[in-house]
Amino acid sequence: MFYQNYDLYVKKDQALPASLLVYKAKQEVDYYNPQWYRNIIFDEGTLSKLAQLFPEKSIQKDQDAFNLIAEMGDDILPEIQRRMKEKERYDSE
Repeated sequence: MFYQNYDLYVKKDQALPASLLVYKAKQEVDYYNPQWYRNIIFDEGTLSKLAQLFPEKSIQKDQDAFNLIAEMGDDILPEIQRRMKEKERYDSE
């Protein structure tokens, strides 16, 4: 089973036990493992290519790639093209 988002509503006096329950459930399913944050937006090949082209960004999961694109905005495509040409030139030498 996979859930991407959920809303949990509890009474004010039950907020602490509810947050502890959610925390415990996340631990049980290894929620914070980056493996589970992959291939939702970008396939493995795309993440790998972006990681090669932008080693300084340590791209490992979809959120990392999304942050890069958000940070660079409209400049992302020209920058990818530039880096791909540089890599091709370097690889051919």
